[in-house]
Parts: sequence; C-alpha cells; structure tokens
Amino acid sequence: MKAFDVKFFSATTCFLWMFGSFFTPMFAQVESVGPNGFDLRVSKSTAKTAVALNKAFVEDIGKWWSKDHSWSGDAGNLSIDLDRCAFIEKLPDGGFCRHLNLDHYEPGKLMRFTGALGPLKEMGLSGTMTIRFTEKDGKTLVEAKYVLHGYSAGGFEGLAPIVQKVLDQQFERLVNYVETGSPEKSDNTKTETAK
Repeated sequence: MKAFDVKFFSATTCFLWMFGSFFTPMFAQVESVGPNGFDLRVSKSTAKTAVALNKAFVEDIGKWWSKDHSWSGDAGNLSIDLDRCAFIEKLPDGGFCRHLNLDHYEPGKLMRFTGALGPLKEMGLSGTMTIRFTEKDGKTLVEAKYVLHGYSAGGFEGLAPIVQKVLDQQFERLVNYVETGSPEKSDNTKTETAK
C-alpha cells in the first residue's frame, strides 16, 4: 500500500459510508460499530483440513496475501515469524514492519494477533484478531474476528466495511490457495462463505 493519504482515505471512507450497500458483499459481517471502534467477522469454509489451512497461513502467507495490501508492494516480503511472534514484512535497506503481534498460537486451532493493520496503525487504533480453525462434517471453518478500538475523527461507520472487505479478500485468497495452489479465484474454486 502507498504512503497513507489522509485526504484520500477520508474521501473513500465518506463515499463508502454513503453508498456502502452497493459495495459491501452480502456476506459482510460487521457485527457492531460504535463511537470508539468496531468489530467484524469473516468466515470461510473448505473441504481442506485445519492443519492444511494453518500450514498455509503460517508458512506461505507471502504466496496468498495480496501484494496490494503490503507496504513494499511484494507479498513475498511477508511472513509469520514464530520466533519473533509476529506478522512481519521486510522493507528495503534492512527495514521491517511488524504488522501484528502473535500473542496466542495453538497450531490447527487458534491464532490470536494484536495490533492494527496498514493505515489503521498510523491512525493509532488498537485491535485483536482471533482466527479459529474448526473441523466439522468433513469441512473446516476458518473464522477471523477483528475487534478495533480507538479514536477516529471521521467516526467508524465508513471505516468498518472497508476493513471487512480487505480481510474478506485475504481469507478468500487463503482458501483459494489451499484448495487450488493459487490465491486467485477460478471457475473451479469451491470457496463457500459461511452463513
């Protein structure tokens, strides 16, 4: 992502707040929005195992995360570093960005991150993202719940659906990658959005 542009971000937020129903997918689940933050949920279902999803998330995030949502413009610079307990991005000249801290990890079951992604960090927001993998009836549900709080001069009504849309895209790409080897959706992709 480019350097944070407050004017562009504010205009986009305002536009989506006014016309959000046209752009937010029907399965968007912004669970609540208030003056101090919001929480949202993204759910996907696949026939692949929780172990396969966990492995792809931890070992291959640079292969399925969208480069459009990275600071360097190269998703290959992204990693889940279990030694440093973080979602990290390498930047030029030895730089780095710690996108999120990994505070709780149970392989194949749960990951809990704290922090704010992308421009949310520059806004001074705090957040907790809990990702659960649940197997049932031959399928695996991957569910991410992201709770963010802090202060935003423009409020959170327009911001919540933007964040939800970005997260939904990433988890769609994760499931596509596990199912087909490519994060891009194809006619053969059988990703299901959990109801």
